[in-house]
Amino acid sequence: MKRAALFFIFLLTMFVATSAASAALLMPPATFDFDSLRPGDNSDAISRYMTDIYGAGVGVTGWSVDVEGSWLQPGLLGGFQDRYVESDSYNQHQIVLSFAVPIISVQFDWATSVDAFNAYADGALFFNKDFSWSLARDGNSGLITFLSPVSVLMFTDNGLGAIGIDNLTVNAAAVPEPATLLLLGMGLVGLAGWRRRK
Repeated sequence: MKRAALFFIFLLTMFVATSAASAALLMPPATFDFDSLRPGDNSDAISRYMTDIYGAGVGVTGWSVDVEGSWLQPGLLGGFQDRYVESDSYNQHQIVLSFAVPIISVQFDWATSVDAFNAYADGALFFNKDFSWSLARDGNSGLITFLSPVSVLMFTDNGLGAIGIDNLTVNAAAVPEPATLLLLGMGLVGLAGWRRRK
C-alpha cells in the first residue's frame, strides 16, 4: 500500500511538472500589420517579416501576392499609407500562409473587390462572405478559434477580383519542449519498472 501511494505521488508530480513545462512554452500572440513593408514587396519579403514577428517560420505563397497601400493608391483595405497584403492576379486570387508552429486561433481584416471572400484552415472552409448582393466588401473576421491546431491558412475569392488581408493576429499552439517529453518518458519507464517488480 505504501508503494502504491508513493507511486501515485510520483505520477502526480510528473503530471504537474509536464503541465507546467508545456504551459511555459506558449508563444505570445503575433500581430502582423504589414505597415513596415513597402508597397510592391513580394511574398519573400512578407515571409521574412512574418517569420521575424512570429518567431518561427511562416511561408507566404499564392497568386501575385504583394504589399499594397500608398499615398497614390490606398487600395482595398485602407487609408493612405496603411499597408496590407493583396492577391490581384487575373482570375486567380489566393494568399497562402504556412506556419511552422501550428496556430490555434486567428483574427484578421479582410477585403474583396468584387464577389466573395473565403478563408480555409488546412483545407477546411472556416470563414465565408458572399458579396454578390452587397456593396460592403470588407470587415473584420472577429476571433476564430480552431478545434485543433492548423498549419496552413488560405484566403481566396471566386476568381473575379482582388483580395486583401491586414492586421492578422494568430495564437500559436503550445509546443512541447524536450524536457517535457523526457519527463513523460521517465514516468512511463518508471511505470513499466514498477509493473515488472510486482
